[in-house]
Amino acid sequence: MHFNYRMNMLLTNDEMASTIVEGLIAKRLALNLTQQELAERAGLSLSFVKKFEQKRPVMFPMFIRVLRALGEFQRLESLVVKPLESPKDVFLNDLKAIPQKRRARHGKTK
Repeated sequence: MHFNYRMNMLLTNDEMASTIVEGLIAKRLALNLTQQELAERAGLSLSFVKKFEQKRPVMFPMFIRVLRALGEFQRLESLVVKPLESPKDVFLNDLKAIPQKRRARHGKTK
């Protein structure tokens, strides 16, 4: 599913959704998976997979399950916002990075 940026801008939302579903169907077929096998891998019903492949609207969490089952979830990773560290965590991490001073031992000398 490699898309040209210019092409993406020319497609309507429905056309883009249709193109993505077609790409995922191609991926399923390339993996030699039946709709039933995809449903089992994704933890979804066969009827859901059939509706999905008929390009009917689906809930986003179910779409993510399909992506995971087809090994395509990493395509969404760039969209995931990583939580910011709290100021306290930043401070504690900075403290850990500072080398600790060690005191000389005052023991018996040989």
